[in-house]
Formats: sequence, structure tokens, C-alpha cells
Amino acid sequence: MVRGAPIQEASFLNPREIVKPDITYSQGFAQMEACYGARLDQWGWECGTYPAWFKARVLAWWRQHQLISLHVRDAGIRKGKKK
Repeated sequence: MVRGAPIQEASFLNPREIVKPDITYSQGFAQMEACYGARLDQWGWECGTYPAWFKARVLAWWRQHQLISLHVRDAGIRKGKKK
């Protein structure tokens, strides 16, 4: 878009054309995110300081934490629409 051009001539892209939904989410990234969310030592996580059973619990906790957060946000949106 050129500055000074009339707004009627501006072209807007469809958001589905801008956002690429084919983003891959690896298990390694999920573990990094869970480690960060639990405020654990990232280097210790990568070097194997934490046992596998503990890492599995942290990952499960983080996934539940994220789901709860999404449900709370969704409930807030629905409550706002009812008003």
C-alpha cells in the first residue's frame, strides 16, 4: 500500500492467506515450553539431570495447564457475548 492512497483503493488480504496453519510443533519444543513453564533449569533438562518420569509429569502438567487456560479464556468470551 502506498502512503497517501485513498482507503477505498487499499487491498486487504484474507487472514487465512496471511496465517500459515501448517506450523509444525515438535515434541522437543513442547518439552522446552513445559520446562520453561515449570521454571526448571533448561540446561539441566537437556543434559538429563531430571529423571524421565519427572519430565513426563512436567509435560503432562503443562499440557493440562494450557488446556485449562484455554477453557477459562473461552468461558470469558462466552460470558461476554451473553451480555
